[in-house]
Amino acid sequence: MLHLFVFILVVLSTWAGGGSLSHIFGSFYLVILVALVAIGVVAIRVAAWAGLAAYSWLILIGLIGGSYMLGATFRFWALDSGTYRVTENVPIRVEVLRNEGQVTGAVRITNINRDPMLAAGVACRIFYDNGESVAKLFTGGFGRLAQLDAGYGATTLVVTPSDFRQYRSDPNLMRCWPTDATFVEPLPFNLELRFERNEKDGRTDFYVTNRDQVPLKNIQFNCVNDRDEPMKVEAYPAYQPNGFSDTIIATGKTGKFVSDSAVWKFRQCRVSNAGRAR
Repeated sequence: MLHLFVFILVVLSTWAGGGSLSHIFGSFYLVILVALVAIGVVAIRVAAWAGLAAYSWLILIGLIGGSYMLGATFRFWALDSGTYRVTENVPIRVEVLRNEGQVTGAVRITNINRDPMLAAGVACRIFYDNGESVAKLFTGGFGRLAQLDAGYGATTLVVTPSDFRQYRSDPNLMRCWPTDATFVEPLPFNLELRFERNEKDGRTDFYVTNRDQVPLKNIQFNCVNDRDEPMKVEAYPAYQPNGFSDTIIATGKTGKFVSDSAVWKFRQCRVSNAGRAR
């Protein structure tokens, strides 16, 4: 009975945070959800065993808060757009990075495809000082960062200095190649975007006009910040700060969204996600 109660509590709190459960199932977030339920049940039972059952309400409050934040995370990272994965002739550029001429073990992965890159993987081979290859294959990559447009990329550490020392490897012999990449399909909707920085509060206002034949929801944005880094921008509906999933832009109408942070100055913004409102 306790398991069922905690499960219902977590699911409802997650729904409240994200406004929907449609993006949870079939993803790794389901594992997090189950783990949260298990932790809550164990914590309550331990509290009861230790004679602290009167404080179980604190655990329940923690579960509600954690589940709500988890739901908000679902909402922020969920994509209505389709994705596709490439494992052969992967359209990414892999560069082994150097510092003062010495290989560092880090790799720069750059998107050279026409569509935004969501995730990528690389494999690296290191060699002994005599030129023989080490049997172990090192792998790395990234996932679920901002959507990286063509020409942009990310850096990831694949081989550590301790790895080079352990295998007595010459770092300058390190070789890397792409293994896979996941890209986001173009939005199938006709949208217009205008954005401007609000000088009063430093936030960025986004104005999205729906030129399509269907109402749209779940509008999300990607921009390049003043460090020349692509990033996913958390923006909420201007007049419904808690109604992200309920905000629908009807055909021919314009919706206003406001960035959550005033830290960054944005450029090259685009709508990175939109879903058909049913």
